[in-house]
Parts: sequence; C-alpha cells; structure tokens
Amino acid sequence: MGIGTAGRSTSAFLGQTTSSSVDVAATLRINKIPNVGGGYFGVVGRRVGSDDYRLKVKVAPDSTLTLYTTKIVGGVETTLQVTTLTGPRYTADTKLHTRLQVTGTGTASVQAKAWLSDAIDPSSWQLSSTDSTGSLQTAGSVGVHAYVSSSATNPGWVVHVDDLTAGRA
Repeated sequence: MGIGTAGRSTSAFLGQTTSSSVDVAATLRINKIPNVGGGYFGVVGRRVGSDDYRLKVKVAPDSTLTLYTTKIVGGVETTLQVTTLTGPRYTADTKLHTRLQVTGTGTASVQAKAWLSDAIDPSSWQLSSTDSTGSLQTAGSVGVHAYVSSSATNPGWVVHVDDLTAGRA
C-alpha cells in the first residue's frame, strides 16, 4: 500500500467476509520511517459500515513502537488502550507480526499484540479491553490500514502486508 503524500491514509478490507468472533494476523513492514510525527499501520478486526475496531502500530521518528487498540465511530477515533514496546527499535523494512482478536456482541473483547520478526510471539496479549459501542456489536469485516503524519517531510512510503490471515477466534 503506497502513501505518496503526508497526512494521507490507505486501507483495504475483505468486505464480503464477516464475523463477530475473529482472530486476524498480518506481517507488516514499512520501507522508511516518517521523519516527523511518525507513521501508523495495522489490522482491522471488525468493520461495520465505516466504524471499526483496530490495532494501530505507531512507528515514531526515533523508531519506537507504540501499540494502540482503537475504535472509530462516526469518523471519530477513540483509544481503548495503549502501550509502548520495550526492547529493540524498529528499522525500515523490518517485519512486524501483528495479531488482533475481537470477540463478542453486546460487549466486545478487543485483544492485541505485536512483535518484531526476530523476537518470540508474546505469550499473552499486550493490550486487552472491552467496549460496548452499539454500532460495533454485530458481525463485521477485517482489513489493514496505514497512515503517515501530516508533518512528515520524507515522502514515498510503502507499507507491505504479508501473511494476512483471518479466522474464527
């Protein structure tokens, strides 16, 4: 997925496949780190209309990785939970494994984790929260997303998505 201009986003969804209990994973990498503001990429675990639950990974200009679980409702994004990963910093074109699980209706459970390709899959979820937003309490589709900060000045970003899988949680 290419992002040629700062402040832009791109996404892709599997709209014909829906579930209310999904475990989605993908290996992601970005060709260069945005020099100001950072870049975000990740997976969507439940998209209903234009609302969704997602895992966002921020790559900061200093190569720090921060994980967010968020919901987007009516075009407004709200952070459910956030954590900064410790250990090695991200470098351009390094594979990052991501996994997001969204289960339940009435109250959804949103769990996520991410790890660099040379690290071991964490044994537990790094983020775990619940949410009962009405528009998201039904089956939805899955996908991937990316965004580069509007303040970045080193254009030509490409986010690579490999090994995308989605199954029943």
